[in-house]
Amino acid sequence: MLRCASVTATASGLWYPTHAVGDVVDTDTVLGTIRNHFGEAIGSAVSPINGKIMFQVSSLAINGGETITWIGA
Repeated sequence: MLRCASVTATASGLWYPTHAVGDVVDTDTVLGTIRNHFGEAIGSAVSPINGKIMFQVSSLAINGGETITWIGA
């Protein structure tokens, strides 16, 4: 049975992913950082499950609450 989990942005800012679509990640792996316009980290995205990154936003700008990645297990 396929299980998916969505990861949403914790803040509005600039999205800098640390993994790519197709990468396998573990629970609690940091998937990327959200930074403000000054380059300061203001949030991060963490994988809620073990699985493979199936989708990831490619846009630099992101709004808080938007889905930024999907993990499939």
